[in-house]
Amino acid sequence: MKKILDSNTVKLIAIVAMTIDHIAWMLYPGYPKEIIPIILHVTGRITCPIMCYFIAEGYHYTKDIKQYTKRLFIFAFISHFAYVFASMDFADWKSFITFYYGNLLNQTSVMWSLAWGLVMLRVVCSEKITSNGMKVFFVILLCLVSFPSDWSCIASLCIVAFGTNKGEFKKQMLWQAICQG
Repeated sequence: MKKILDSNTVKLIAIVAMTIDHIAWMLYPGYPKEIIPIILHVTGRITCPIMCYFIAEGYHYTKDIKQYTKRLFIFAFISHFAYVFASMDFADWKSFITFYYGNLLNQTSVMWSLAWGLVMLRVVCSEKITSNGMKVFFVILLCLVSFPSDWSCIASLCIVAFGTNKGEFKKQMLWQAICQG
């Protein structure tokens, strides 16, 4: 049977959807109630589950999980600066310091929650941490750490859901629906 979509096509769909969502934010700032910006934003919402899915797949298929994690955190660090400039919250150099101006949400880019989601999946699947109580403790702690990112800890938890349900298509589709919220 011929595949309709390969992974690169799905990634391209995520990029186009995210671009549509970003254009909507530029053309319709705030949270307008008109139909066109709503459609544009809804289109952009498919990006989160796709990115979370591919992070979880990367966990299962990478040859060097430490390097994979390191690359995600480097990208999260770099994209933090671009995010601050693009979010129009840039006032001065202190704008780059998370929580400096007192906001709780959207302090950094989505890459922060994706990187921590990979760490969270590593914790949940770890054979070194044998206590389920400790795993839950670390997951809660990592939720708090990933909370100030653009997609909050939802993206991190979705990565765990996709990664721990690998090969179970129905459960993954359920988590995709939850991620799209």
